[in-house]
Amino acid sequence: MEHGGVWLTALTVQDPATPGMFATIGEGNKLVAIEVVIGNSGSAPISVNSYYAELIDADGFVYQPGILVLDSDIELDTVMLFKGEKVKGWIPFEIPQEAIPSLLIYKPDPFGEIELEASLLPAPAGHVADTTLLAATPEPPEVRLGETATAGGAALTVLTVEDPSTPGVLYSDLPGTKLVAVQVILENQSDAEMSISPTFGYLTDDQGYVYAAELFGRDGGLELSELAQGRKVQGWISFRVPEESKPVAFRYELEGYGGEFLTVSLLP
Repeated sequence: MEHGGVWLTALTVQDPATPGMFATIGEGNKLVAIEVVIGNSGSAPISVNSYYAELIDADGFVYQPGILVLDSDIELDTVMLFKGEKVKGWIPFEIPQEAIPSLLIYKPDPFGEIELEASLLPAPAGHVADTTLLAATPEPPEVRLGETATAGGAALTVLTVEDPSTPGVLYSDLPGTKLVAVQVILENQSDAEMSISPTFGYLTDDQGYVYAAELFGRDGGLELSELAQGRKVQGWISFRVPEESKPVAFRYELEGYGGEFLTVSLLP
């Protein structure tokens, strides 16, 4: 379903789903997980968050997403999407054992009136899904690998890309995935201190899927810091992506919440 430049596709329903290592499911309840793709077909950036979703069962009861009940490696990432981009992941819900998942609702703006709906019931015989939006990809960035992007008093240079990269000792492998690492230089060209964090980085692949950074990836990772005016910092930002993915763009959000980004192509 598409509305207002945002679209939603429900791919798979796990009923019941396997809880994560630290999850506790209440007596008489089960965990249900919905694999979704959320995309941006409009001109304005959109924020994606699993907490914008609700599950409706066959009796009309409403359930909110669970917190830290699935392994974090497969949960839907909280990301910002630009035109042509999309994100894939699982949204978990704890519901009664006898409840039947019927409908997934996603509100792109939790304070707005737009609601996207995806049926969780088996498709009728002969139904053919429209995959046009799934095939869309974003325009490539103008700044190339090795060049410098500037905005908001900051400068970003991507030096190199390791695909695949060698994981550090704290990295946990996941079958069907690989680690990609991006080596960056960030410079503060503003008059104030600038917060630096690897979690402000995002990777986009050749299919338009966006991935959030891994905290424990390649050794030599970019460190949390407050960067003074005129100073630079260098380090690696790592991403877990499917084995078949080809990284094509890197994006860094200034201050992590300001909505201003530096974007660089990862293609030579």
